[in-house]
Amino acid sequence: MNGTTAWVQSSKGVNQVTGENLRAMKATPTTTIASDGLFNPIKIPDTLSYPTLNGVARVNDREAYLVTIEDSLTQSTQLFFDVESGLLLRRVNMTYTMLGPLNVQWDFNDYRAVSGIKLPFLIRTSDVASYDTVVRKFSEIKIDSSLNDSVFDVPRAAK
Repeated sequence: MNGTTAWVQSSKGVNQVTGENLRAMKATPTTTIASDGLFNPIKIPDTLSYPTLNGVARVNDREAYLVTIEDSLTQSTQLFFDVESGLLLRRVNMTYTMLGPLNVQWDFNDYRAVSGIKLPFLIRTSDVASYDTVVRKFSEIKIDSSLNDSVFDVPRAAK
């Protein structure tokens, strides 16, 4: 998003975000970024209302400390930190609804050092819909790299 227009790219090509979706994106940029951002899920929530250490759990083949944060009566966050490295392995955001909990899960793998910071180069996002899994694999991450603002413009091949 460049401030006035937005676009998304998937295996189906580049599509411009329009109408109500664009209005919602402009009106609530932090919500949009939080729900679909690349690295926002590895950021620890700013408001730690009631964090609780719930013991040790398994995440794939790793032992992880499970920390639960009760954000509100209708939302909570579970953070799973690797017992050995301390790195975040998984984050699960739960929204409690009348129909049951709706979960969004992020799994983080392939941590590498970038400017002295360990960042995951593989992020898998999934939710209650089994077909709605997104895998982001990065070949390179740069911090504080200068960019030409035009990289945020809609590519010419957009529909």
